[in-house]
Amino acid sequence: MQKDIVYKFFLVSAYILAFSMPLSIALDNVGIGIGILAFFISILHWKDFLRVLSKGKFFLYVLIPELMSCLLNGTKNILKFSDINQHLIVYYVSYMVSKNRILLKRVINIFTLAVFLLCFSVFFEALTGQNIKHINLHTLTLAQHLYRAKGFLTHPLTTAGVLYLSMVLLLFSYFYFARKKVYLILLPLIVVSILFTESRSYWLGLFLFFFLILILLLRKRLKIVFAVTGVSLALIVSIICFSSSLSARMASIVNIRSNPSNVIRLLIWQSHLRAFLYDYSREEKLFGVCEKNKKFGWHELSNSCRFLSKYNNIPPDKLKSWVHGMEAHNIYIKFLTKYGVIGLLGFLLFWGYIFKRNFHLLRINSEVASIFIAGYAGFLLAGFFENNFTDAEVQILLYFILGINMFLVDSFTRDKDADPS
Repeated sequence: MQKDIVYKFFLVSAYILAFSMPLSIALDNVGIGIGILAFFISILHWKDFLRVLSKGKFFLYVLIPELMSCLLNGTKNILKFSDINQHLIVYYVSYMVSKNRILLKRVINIFTLAVFLLCFSVFFEALTGQNIKHINLHTLTLAQHLYRAKGFLTHPLTTAGVLYLSMVLLLFSYFYFARKKVYLILLPLIVVSILFTESRSYWLGLFLFFFLILILLLRKRLKIVFAVTGVSLALIVSIICFSSSLSARMASIVNIRSNPSNVIRLLIWQSHLRAFLYDYSREEKLFGVCEKNKKFGWHELSNSCRFLSKYNNIPPDKLKSWVHGMEAHNIYIKFLTKYGVIGLLGFLLFWGYIFKRNFHLLRINSEVASIFIAGYAGFLLAGFFENNFTDAEVQILLYFILGINMFLVDSFTRDKDADPS
């Protein structure tokens, strides 16, 4: 009876998260709260609780270095300045719900509807210039050019991250749930929506994703792979070619001399790395400085600007508005400067474990494993240009996908080991 109650709480949490992840961070926290309640109820059955808890032990690669850094640097609010927070429950919610294939399919169907609504909101904003949450009917017209869109979420980069991971989850769902076409049909809409966010990091992630899918699934599902990839790439090329703003955005990817966004990003990276090399003590290089990494980076920003005469002697207030609070905009530099060499190593080991498990799954279920491998690879490539792993909305969906992924890895591996043949 207790197990049934716990599972029902996890299921309700999953339903709420499925609808809210593409639409609302506030509603996400409601779903997370219900998941936490289920987690605490499960403690009453101690052995089951420990068994469930052990399914996420690979998170310790990330969490232990973060905790060490926070403690060594006297950080008072560890929950705020590390990944040791309520988002972790999302992994367990999806892991538990994945045990029932029928119920998981219902959760994914709700998620599919929410993703469609997010795509609609992105299209609406890109084509009208108005955010769907703040519509002015008196001035509503079709715009003369495409606007950079964020839809229901808070920032175009966040929206692109959620859309990218949604694509991964829906493509997995197509293969896992008897090739239900609605999951596949929605993918081109997601791809175009990512274009409309003008988030170049996820454009690169998309290209890597499709490239790896071609390599990993070429022999098994040639027609499907070529159909999805062909349609998606044709849409990408045609939209970029016929939109001057998107064409300019695409061309700017390799412009590191005069494009302001690229130059500022390079300044931020250089400032953080200079601070790590010249200002950190040996202990700080090893364990990081936790939330103080931004202050160290800001201290070196003026030195970084000296290498670019165009950006030298800029008033500090103006410069500060350009560098976005000295966020690293590179998840690897962020982990290095915030949690030290040990923190970066832990982050890489975390992903190494996930890839190892999926490459093992590749020999058992190549379609499912290929989607996850290609999806994570594209996500990590995007991480070179932003802090996607620690973006709350993106992180919640990532943990949701990881829960499904790790359950399938465990179940497929267990079934194969039990097969006498």
